[in-house]
Amino acid sequence: MSDETTADFRLAPVYRAPNENIAQIVRGILESAGIQVILKSMQIPWYDGVMTMGEGYWGDLLVSEDEADRAREIIRAYENG
Repeated sequence: MSDETTADFRLAPVYRAPNENIAQIVRGILESAGIQVILKSMQIPWYDGVMTMGEGYWGDLLVSEDEADRAREIIRAYENG
């Protein structure tokens, strides 16, 4: 693949979810606004909830750096009701 066709795609964390349910809700809100989201869970299989207790959160939602500011605005609007 040539350099001309290689995209410089970087991810930015936009939300630290306290649990998986909220992560899925926020993901749905962002995806309904046309923003692709990657969930990065901090959980370890077989250790149900241990990392949430240790780290204080379930995981992060990541989006393209180009969409990060817009995603944060949408999340703020969601949190403020």
